Amino acid sequence: MAQVDSLAKNIYSKVAQEANKLASNGELEKAHQLYIDAVPESKWTAAHYFFLGSVFFDMKPQLALSYQQQAYKLNSNHSTVMMEYGMNLMRKKEYKKAILIWKKYLKFKPNSPEANVYAAECSLYVNRFKDAYSYWQKAIHSRNHKKIDYAIFYIHGGLNVLQKHANIQTLIDKGDHCKITDLLLLSLEWKQNWWSQTSRPDFFERDYEKYKSKLDKASAEDLAALAKVVTDKSMARSAIKEFLGEKKIMLGENARLPKSSAVTLKMSQVILQSRALRARELRDLFEKELLLRAKTRKDKAALETLILLNLADKEKIMAFYKMGWEVYKDPKMAGRYLGFLEEKGKLDSGSQVLSLALRQFPLDAYIHSLNIKLLEKRNRVKALDVAKAIAAEFRTLSSFDEENRNSYPLNGLFELLGESL
Repeated sequence: MAQVDSLAKNIYSKVAQEANKLASNGELEKAHQLYIDAVPESKWTAAHYFFLGSVFFDMKPQLALSYQQQAYKLNSNHSTVMMEYGMNLMRKKEYKKAILIWKKYLKFKPNSPEANVYAAECSLYVNRFKDAYSYWQKAIHSRNHKKIDYAIFYIHGGLNVLQKHANIQTLIDKGDHCKITDLLLLSLEWKQNWWSQTSRPDFFERDYEKYKSKLDKASAEDLAALAKVVTDKSMARSAIKEFLGEKKIMLGENARLPKSSAVTLKMSQVILQSRALRARELRDLFEKELLLRAKTRKDKAALETLILLNLADKEKIMAFYKMGWEVYKDPKMAGRYLGFLEEKGKLDSGSQVLSLALRQFPLDAYIHSLNIKLLEKRNRVKALDVAKAIAAEFRTLSSFDEENRNSYPLNGLFELLGESL
């Protein structure tokens, strides 16, 4: 779209420089407003609406949809406008409207892997399973799997991490100081997408200085220590062990757990990855206190830490996963508990416990994958069961491996859907 390229170069490129500075300084809302105010709204064309809709796609979804809707109204036959409008409709779960856009788009570009994948997903929600299978086949997963992975992420990846940061900061500034730890941890686990994570020491340092006076002394020390061991890449195992030992945080004589179990979980991961201490040693030191937190404070991060420190003991973590399901209603823990039952031969497709999990967590991909596996054993797979599993898998691409998300399991489910039609 030549008009968009011209706008980006001649108007919004200057805005982008200033907006990026504001965003880096934690003033994202001001950055957003710069884009909106760059041109009087009375002069906006389809290109302006389209450009701004793209800017706000993973920042302000409702605003992005309204802009792309207007762009489509003004230029409904442009394929790029159709693509953005259809994607925004899907993020809003308006599948009936979106499928009409994809059908129109595919008349222009019938071989688009992205549009065929989007049409496949929308078809599931309007109960057109044969169409869903047909569209998926046209996407040619074997050739386009990377494009398909990212196409799915664009719909289901959620808010941009910058927007998440800004939203938490707003809550804190309104008086919710319990969110300060969440904000600072976000800076240390800065996830750009499903496949990459880094840290933002600049954000941490600025936010820490701004909010540390609102933290108690121990919590402030815990977070500062965690930031040091996460962001200082020069620290070897011995340096981490010495540093935390001096701070008496989890290592050394008379060491203590961080006050926040979320900080404890992240600190445990760093200690284990650096091999400063083994899981068994950390478990012997802190299991009782962590278990007390998990049971009396309804502290899910404490339970997650217990699981991390007991990975070698299947019976124990099975009990922890069961607790996570029953106490915290956590779908991931429910799924892992069911996985252990399946391994032991104590779960089948008619089990009440599996039926309960499917009712409680209808969008959990791992639980659906277990259900399909068990149905296959008894040759009782129906298209509706597979369609539900596919819908769940689209949302996270994580039924088999959360650390290496990809669309291969999804492709396998579509093959099964084709067989069951």
